Amino acid sequence: MRIRDLYLCIFIITTLFSGCNTTSCEIAQEQGAEGVEEIRLFHGDTESWVRSGNPNIQHLCSGRFFHYYPNDDTAYTWFIIESGSGYGTIISGHINESVKDSSFLLADRKPLDSVFGPLQTLPCPFDSNSTFLGRPKEPLTNYDDYWEMINNSQYHDYWILDLKTSDVYGPLTFDQYLKKKQELGVPEKLKLKCEK
Repeated sequence: MRIRDLYLCIFIITTLFSGCNTTSCEIAQEQGAEGVEEIRLFHGDTESWVRSGNPNIQHLCSGRFFHYYPNDDTAYTWFIIESGSGYGTIISGHINESVKDSSFLLADRKPLDSVFGPLQTLPCPFDSNSTFLGRPKEPLTNYDDYWEMINNSQYHDYWILDLKTSDVYGPLTFDQYLKKKQELGVPEKLKLKCEK
């Protein structure tokens, strides 16, 4: 009985300390809901109550709090639920490239709004009584045309994710990105292809 209690204590202590460890949080590039590459959270380090579609119902979900800085004057904190069932996206849009080390993740993104227009309710082309959620310039029948439009898009924005603090900076222009890298102390050797 005492050995079992000792093992239980060790398990509880290990679980508590590993839950606070930032290395247990896994972030990577993966295909998202619209079929493009996104930066996603796979394993969070926090649990929080999250409202579902019904505002009266909450679910206890695993994830992590992220602090978004879209410009120098604004900051938002969002709880990102672990990846699965359409959740887990930290940076949406098509991630053209991402690189990371133990402290920072850098991303070059092509926002889908700039390629296909904003996500909106559109009339269904083959049924005048129906609508669907889509983008006005998105090719609906040819997958090759879809990727050709993404690959040919000249619009890029840039993101920096501080993996230790969960601070997310972006979207940034290329010049803003280079300046923010310096401010944050991102190592010189960590670079996107467009910087080389």
